[in-house]
Amino acid sequence: LIRQAIAASSSAAIRAYLHSQERRYSSLMNTLMASGCILCFARVEGTPLGAMRVRNTLADPGFVQPSERALNERTVAFLGTLDYAPNRDAALYAAREVLPLLRDNDPEVELVVIGECDEELSAMLALSGARVTGYVEELGTALEGVSAMLIPVRSGSGSSIKIIDALARGIPVIASSFGVRGLGLQPDVHFLLANEPDAYLAAWSRLQANYPIEAEALSKAGREYYDEHLSMSAQKHDIDAAMSAAYLSAVR
Repeated sequence: LIRQAIAASSSAAIRAYLHSQERRYSSLMNTLMASGCILCFARVEGTPLGAMRVRNTLADPGFVQPSERALNERTVAFLGTLDYAPNRDAALYAAREVLPLLRDNDPEVELVVIGECDEELSAMLALSGARVTGYVEELGTALEGVSAMLIPVRSGSGSSIKIIDALARGIPVIASSFGVRGLGLQPDVHFLLANEPDAYLAAWSRLQANYPIEAEALSKAGREYYDEHLSMSAQKHDIDAAMSAAYLSAVR
């Protein structure tokens, strides 16, 4: 679009300006994409930027079909930095409210809480029956054998990177409405919705009763959505289009 504007302009000054901005933009994008930074735009009305969706992204961790993973069908996980209050609340909710129901149905169910955690919270989670790993260097290894990711997030801001990570890895997600906000995911297609402890039990039971068909369907749909909307390449396409439109609007 910038090149089209250059070709269409009759002003030498405008063409020179657009050439310089194109070089600056290309250099910026190459640096950002190489560094794996997260770039977000807020919705801005009545400006050259127009309206753009806010998305998060992360380096592709690699997709693995549930049937190809060494799954422990009794393991669920919660992932997050646990010095962040909404994650702390969600981890305790999973351990105190959800895990007991899962274990009433199957005493062998294990909840793994992954993320940096202080001693007090670690003790509270362990007392409730969760296994706490603390910070891990290699997330893929920590998630081996996990058959579902629990996202019982009830507060906070921004989009949940933990969901994006799970979708990219092919891990089925059971999440609250708040936890999936802003990502455009459809319940029963990309994830299973649960806003109450009983709903988490129902979703978990549904996955187990229909294993591996249900898990593979969620994994496939989730990964496809990640590729189309949340991956680095999808982000680059959206950013390219948005920035090009902004430049065109600025010179009209």
